[in-house]
Amino acid sequence: MTFRAVETLKTANLIVAEDTRHTHKLLERYGISTPSVSCHKFNEASRVQLVVDKIRSGMAVALSRIPACRRFRPGSRVVAACRREGLFVT
Repeated sequence: MTFRAVETLKTANLIVAEDTRHTHKLLERYGISTPSVSCHKFNEASRVQLVVDKIRSGMAVALSRIPACRRFRPGSRVVAACRREGLFVT
């Protein structure tokens, strides 16, 4: 885990996590209390508008891919929707 990743997760307003169970272990280890929601291949379509609305309202949203599934790219629909809306994604 890099210093940049810890800082990003600490300063975000919301963490969108592929697997909240694994992500919460990581967050606990680094003392990060940022709220999180799940975003995986079974619910990503329903999370797109939630994340777009949060970013549009000025919130910083971080994406956590733990464990990183090779066949599925969590957040890909969310990122595509943000770019279509002209929202900054890095």
